[in-house]
Amino acid sequence: MVMMKSLKLDKIKMEDTMKLKDIVVLADLAKETKIPVTTLRDRLKHPGFKMVEGEDFRRLGPRMPILLSPNGVKKITIKEALQSIVKGELDKPVDVLVDLLKERILSKEKFLELPVSPKMRGLVMEKLKSEDAE
Repeated sequence: MVMMKSLKLDKIKMEDTMKLKDIVVLADLAKETKIPVTTLRDRLKHPGFKMVEGEDFRRLGPRMPILLSPNGVKKITIKEALQSIVKGELDKPVDVLVDLLKERILSKEKFLELPVSPKMRGLVMEKLKSEDAE
């Protein structure tokens, strides 16, 4: 007799579940961000982007679409997000930075190296501390 593990669904948080609408196709992301598909494919393999197959993206097969999780989208487009923050093109840069730091997509060392104002750094650190206290 084979014993089956029982799933404890009550322990799964709603924030941890991913819905089908959250999944993005690599080609659609390329159109939306105007980053060439070849560049995005190269970033999947590049160690600097820390993309994990099966967690951040999934290849469906040769000549088939590549699917990205929401976390994978953030990782693969981090370079453009950081450039937009430095240039002052984002509406809520503090929220974006806090999100990237909380999800460990951006390390604190890299954050401190960014050429952003000390005021923005302070706001980000303050928001991180207040969210950690909750």
